[in-house]
Amino acid sequence: MRSLNLSKLAVAILMTAVASPAKAMDFAVSLESGLVGTNGDNWSMLGGGGIDTLGLSGSIGIDDHIQAIAGFSIGGKGAKNYLTDPNVPGDAEGFVASLMVAQLNAGLRYDLLPESSWIPFASARGEVLLGNMRLDDDLQHKDNINQIEQSALSAGGSLGLGVAWEGAVSRINSTFRVEIEGGFGLATDLSLGELGNLGIGGGRMRGSVGVLF
Repeated sequence: MRSLNLSKLAVAILMTAVASPAKAMDFAVSLESGLVGTNGDNWSMLGGGGIDTLGLSGSIGIDDHIQAIAGFSIGGKGAKNYLTDPNVPGDAEGFVASLMVAQLNAGLRYDLLPESSWIPFASARGEVLLGNMRLDDDLQHKDNINQIEQSALSAGGSLGLGVAWEGAVSRINSTFRVEIEGGFGLATDLSLGELGNLGIGGGRMRGSVGVLF
């Protein structure tokens, strides 16, 4: 009798599991723009300020509140540097300093009110940034012998707080998600040899528009 009762219980549990499947995981793809914070005096030759970036990001739901997130973005900045007085005719020799970056990040996001249209959230990301810096006094010639070029990696992480808005679009059976986020990051310097070090870290900003499937 006990064996029969256990068999009935096992069948009941199996039927319940089949009748009540787990909630499907949300998947999102977004276009995002951001600002990576910088620090140190060497940024003056690149015009100062942060690095503007543009890229793609994605997320997949782990449960109702937690999302695994990842993204890839590129950016750059540059400025003309004068070795003499640019206001004196015939005395404006100088060079252009430019920096191109590619950043990969991955981490977790916690949505505080996942069932609401307005969703406060917090995020934590690990980040790797590849930077390529070039000094060039003759942009017309790609193989200029006076050109100096160095590349380096920076690794670190960031924490952020933000708010998202989600709204359904019935015609395409999808939901749009718009995010804005601010935070703070720490990372190792870009060690560029004879060009010196560039500090990566400080305030971060990010905005994105994406679709949930």
